[in-house]
Amino acid sequence: MGSLHGWLSNGIDRLSLVWGEPLSWLILLGALAYVVVRARLGRGWPRWSLAAFSVLTIWLVATAAITTYPIDVEFDPTPGDRVTMRSFIPFADSIQGFSHTRDRVMTDTEYQAAVEKLAEEMGIPPAEVNLDRVVRGTPISVVLKDTLGNLLLFLPLGVVAPAALGVTSWKKLLAIATSLSALIEASQLFLGLGSLASIDDVMYNTTGAMLGFGLARLIRFRAGIRNTSGLV
Repeated sequence: MGSLHGWLSNGIDRLSLVWGEPLSWLILLGALAYVVVRARLGRGWPRWSLAAFSVLTIWLVATAAITTYPIDVEFDPTPGDRVTMRSFIPFADSIQGFSHTRDRVMTDTEYQAAVEKLAEEMGIPPAEVNLDRVVRGTPISVVLKDTLGNLLLFLPLGVVAPAALGVTSWKKLLAIATSLSALIEASQLFLGLGSLASIDDVMYNTTGAMLGFGLARLIRFRAGIRNTSGLV
């Protein structure tokens, strides 16, 4: 529960930056321009489609805030240091994260290095350092929060895209979700925005969008609703 609370608090803190970042206003202005252009072209737009498009716009602003804000601070590590082979290997970060959930005993070399480091920092002889050789693993909830968070983050895209954009093909949604997530990760990886980038995030984001798409299809099927938005 503690890690979940921390994850939610971090998300709320980033959302508080929404109105101070130019990207938020660019997204809103772009959405408004799209609505105006559709109206001037005389293309019909049912109210429920317009409502869905509004939700999609709000989701885009919130997602930008959670994944890339703030965009005007110094980052450590630098963008160049963020580019590693593990960033491009599917599930490498996830496997590493889960591998750290178990307690383990330090090797003699690791233990000696840790003792010497502590002795130097504390200014005492190594013989006086009392250090546990057992390295405690990362709680599973901490590891899972990123996976579940990335799944849930793109779930709304799959739910509202059919009504907001007339996306009736799962292949089209797959392309949209993958492209958007890859754009976010690229901004994190090469521009130093938001958190550290990983190919795993793209896979989880895309999976979340597809789950949302399936949920929307199920709801529409149950309600007997046909797609009549006429959107592209």
